[in-house]
Amino acid sequence: MKKLFAILLALAMIFCMAACSGDAGQPKPDPAGTEGPTYGGTFRFGMFYVTPTFFTPKAVGSVKMFVTPSIEPVARLNNDGTVTPFLAESIETSKDDLTMTIKLREGIKFHDGSELTAEVLKWNLDTALEYGKASNLSNPKSIEIVDTYTVKITYSDWSVSWPNDMCDVLVYSKQAFDEHDADWCAVNMIGTGPFVMDSYTVDDRIVWSKNTNYWQDGLPYLDGVELVWIYDTTSSASAFMNKEIDSFDTSVAAAISMMVNNGFETAAADLTANCTYGFAIPNSANPDSPLHNVEVRKAILKGVDWKGVANATSGGFGYWSNQMGLSDAYSYDPNLKDTEYDLDGAKAMLAEAGYPDGFATTIWTITNNATNIACATALQAELVKMGIDAKVETVDTSVITDMRVNQSPDGFIVLGAGLSQDLTATLNAQYSPTGNFHTKMIAFSDEYLAALDAANKAATIEERSEALKTCLRLLTFDEVLVYPAFYIPKQMFTQPYVHDSGMNAVNAFQWTPECLYMDAH
Repeated sequence: MKKLFAILLALAMIFCMAACSGDAGQPKPDPAGTEGPTYGGTFRFGMFYVTPTFFTPKAVGSVKMFVTPSIEPVARLNNDGTVTPFLAESIETSKDDLTMTIKLREGIKFHDGSELTAEVLKWNLDTALEYGKASNLSNPKSIEIVDTYTVKITYSDWSVSWPNDMCDVLVYSKQAFDEHDADWCAVNMIGTGPFVMDSYTVDDRIVWSKNTNYWQDGLPYLDGVELVWIYDTTSSASAFMNKEIDSFDTSVAAAISMMVNNGFETAAADLTANCTYGFAIPNSANPDSPLHNVEVRKAILKGVDWKGVANATSGGFGYWSNQMGLSDAYSYDPNLKDTEYDLDGAKAMLAEAGYPDGFATTIWTITNNATNIACATALQAELVKMGIDAKVETVDTSVITDMRVNQSPDGFIVLGAGLSQDLTATLNAQYSPTGNFHTKMIAFSDEYLAALDAANKAATIEERSEALKTCLRLLTFDEVLVYPAFYIPKQMFTQPYVHDSGMNAVNAFQWTPECLYMDAH
């Protein structure tokens, strides 16, 4: 049986309405009217982190935030978790045939004048696989061209998340790659987007100008966009209040305090995807480590004041939950109650596990992230109360990435990351023996792997939700393979004259620059 995730949109107006509103049913404002969008202006947004490449077949995660003005996705995610085709005209899945068929819109041109075709999309997907992104694409078995604008992907196993994968397929120009190389593409953006990249200055800014040949009639509204790097987010707050930038986001307590004290309110939605999620992964896979013993891991869950850790990490703006994800996450189980802090009980558990005098261990984190260091330091102080002598070691991002990918470091790794409403991809990538990270650090149980397999093969979102609940109960409660350490809601501050950016409306990295407009100011 075939399930149609999106239908050919016959009218251009209907498509624009869906694209700019985030879901159907809201009329697109008339730029010619007295209310609604106006043309002109340059939108400037502050950024405090970087992406290693603009070459989207290779890049992951946060790259979408950087390249969206130029490089667009096959599909976009809606607030309710459904998917709307974007560069695609339709996305059709078949559970019987284990296929997904993507039909592209015709006549879309890249900034270099080449056309978006099935050949280009297939090349983007094939190249992503070459860069090790199979799990990001639900491990396709084959990718074939059906006709000039249609691609068919065949899989070995069914998954309800195939269309969601397309939200992170940001289509790069094949012609640009053929005429240059991956190194050139890493610092240049050639896509189909509403803005053409004019310049890129490392640690300073990216400048885009309006694409006058954009494929959506009447869009974009702006003349240009600028990304401005400001690594100190308190400086971002100052720049915002001086109207040097029009928007920025932060999870840093000092910057949030500055904004709140000056009367500004966050524009970010309270969603799992809009939080910085902090975690501590114990090395449960090393049989010589005390952390291999599940009773030790449970004792630490009980004996650490995790709410205090979250508070210290976030400066009072964050919170803690034993679960991975907020109440909008498919995995959220309202019947699970957070583990209560009980230091004396934890010490007794530790003694029963064979460690009455504690043990020595290491907490690893990265040097260039104050939030992660604060979390590691707070965790260290809590472990000392249990008799566990934990040394905090800070290393470069490249070092800790190698630890996560290739090594089995003893102790804990403490980091912050983003999450999504559907955690299946995260579990596959970071909490799976076939994933990209932590494969040598986690002692995966058969019960957990069976639940993850069920989540991957679920026929419906409801089935997936139940399987994910089992996965997360095992991960964070029963087997304690990861400790959720803090949640810091992302605070998004935007000038009142800015409209329809789409930033932090659905998740942390998706936005709609073609729809963004600004009032005169």
